[in-house]
Amino acid sequence: MSTNREHVDSPEEALDARTKRVDELIAMGLNRDQALAVVLGRRELNYYLKRLAAKAKQRTLERQYGLAPSVAMQVALGQADLELVLMRNRRAAHLAEHREVSVFTPGERQLVFGVHGGAWHKGRVRQVAAYEFQLELVDGEMLTLQKRDVKIALDEVDARQFRRLLKRDADLSEAPRTPVLRPQDRLKISDRRWFGWLDGIVPVRVTTLEGEVLEGRVVSIARYEVVLVLKRDVHVTLLRHALAAVDPLS
Repeated sequence: MSTNREHVDSPEEALDARTKRVDELIAMGLNRDQALAVVLGRRELNYYLKRLAAKAKQRTLERQYGLAPSVAMQVALGQADLELVLMRNRRAAHLAEHREVSVFTPGERQLVFGVHGGAWHKGRVRQVAAYEFQLELVDGEMLTLQKRDVKIALDEVDARQFRRLLKRDADLSEAPRTPVLRPQDRLKISDRRWFGWLDGIVPVRVTTLEGEVLEGRVVSIARYEVVLVLKRDVHVTLLRHALAAVDPLS
């Protein structure tokens, strides 16, 4: 009479089986500590497989988009949205490049400045101070203007086309608003919103305190200025302190 007994691995056989399994896991990409943790039941294999997949995706994101390792890992793990991260990077790069750009920078650029009160002055910026600048007019005369009085600036070559594209707000044209002296009282539009329109190629309608209305696309954002491109490729710089309203058109 025979008796069937369940085979029980000897200690040597059990050790060989664990060693073989560790080697298999290492071949899959786990390191030895991770493989031992799985074999000894301290971690689920799926935990490490997910991390391996995330690590591979992280390296791809770093290489393809130039993301920082920590940000790439957040995206790989689904903790951050890739499109949002890329948009923030584009915004940071744009602001770093254009932040200090200004029409008040001295140079040979021939500009036309529109100021509060309706006057227009054409010339080259020669000197600049904290709150004012000197403009050399076409006849050689030097004119000192307050920065806060400037609404619009554009290159001389764009001036004729600009006037054809300029519209007027009836209410503000009849009762224009004076320059806003305190920064906290000015129209507040964040760089994030400006860049959203720029990045999304969203046309906007911009109205100044004295009722000039311009429609175009945002192409540059600086600390105190915004550049629009209008129809016929006319580029106009608007001083942010001189704006009454900005409305997206789509």
